[in-house]
Amino acid sequence: MERYQKAKRISIYLSMPNTEIQTQDLVMNAFAADKKVFVPYIEKGNPDMRMFGLWHSRDFESLQRDRWGIPSLNKDSLSERELGERDLDIVFMPAMAFQGDSLDRLGHGKGYYDRFIASYLTENEGQRPFLVGLALDEQILAPPEQIPTTAHDHRPDLVVTGSGQVLRRGGDG
Repeated sequence: MERYQKAKRISIYLSMPNTEIQTQDLVMNAFAADKKVFVPYIEKGNPDMRMFGLWHSRDFESLQRDRWGIPSLNKDSLSERELGERDLDIVFMPAMAFQGDSLDRLGHGKGYYDRFIASYLTENEGQRPFLVGLALDEQILAPPEQIPTTAHDHRPDLVVTGSGQVLRRGGDG
């Protein structure tokens, strides 16, 4: 993907084992390509998600897994990390499901990404990073199945599936 090749600053979610597209190789590829990598951090009791920078591949490999098995940042290291809330080129987003033709996204139900993107738009004068959904093939819904959406939902610009299929809005993959 040309946009990924040109990107300098990307946000990548760190995946749950066995239930999401695994993102470890993407993180390592980004470091090998000299990209700045930011990962989500959610503080317990706070409804907002923030993005913090990883320093290098060893930093990523040293992350401890949380109760869901997701590699996670240590709260004590946050003050030393760069915030990734400006000038992101790409944000990779997870979901429970994506609508195959419209790319409507059913997240995990807490609205973290939708609030992050809304805040990002405010902080960056309306400039939005390119949004890429990552999904297992089984997470793509075809009509007549419908994902319920609201006005505050942010759809990705494209979705990449585990089999390598690239879906764009309007169903042209």
